[in-house]
Amino acid sequence: MIQTGYQGPPAAIIISALLSANVPSAPEERNVTQAHPLHVSLPLEMKWSAYTIGADLVPLRRSADVNAFQTLRDQWRIERGATSSVTEMAMCRSYLRIIGMGPDVLPLILRQMANEGDEPDLWFVALQMLTGADPVIDDARGNFKEMAKLWLDWASRNGYAW
Repeated sequence: MIQTGYQGPPAAIIISALLSANVPSAPEERNVTQAHPLHVSLPLEMKWSAYTIGADLVPLRRSADVNAFQTLRDQWRIERGATSSVTEMAMCRSYLRIIGMGPDVLPLILRQMANEGDEPDLWFVALQMLTGADPVIDDARGNFKEMAKLWLDWASRNGYAW
């Protein structure tokens, strides 16, 4: 059940719904507590960026933690193995945790995708969930190289830097 009053990123709500977990509310006036594995409160100086799945939480300050992103990216590649199923790739715990890092992770995803060149990974689901956008035209669907180009062009036009 999704609790009302949640002010985190939409990706956390979607992840919560997918996993049938409760989405925590995050009152900012209290110190960090952990009454339930998925319920935290954060101090004012900390930005609530979403929870990760389980008891481990990823509160972020101004920018996403590069090391955490790289670790989750590497774990995701191991978890998904050689599957060609987009659904299986997007439902891996580490991929969902990357999405759960919130909008601060967007520059890291965009940089990663740009660095992957002609063989971009499946970052499109995360980008859609974090931005609410989908710049991919129907003719490009399934062509990861073209999809990545469209996303990077969209990100540039919309002021994202990586």
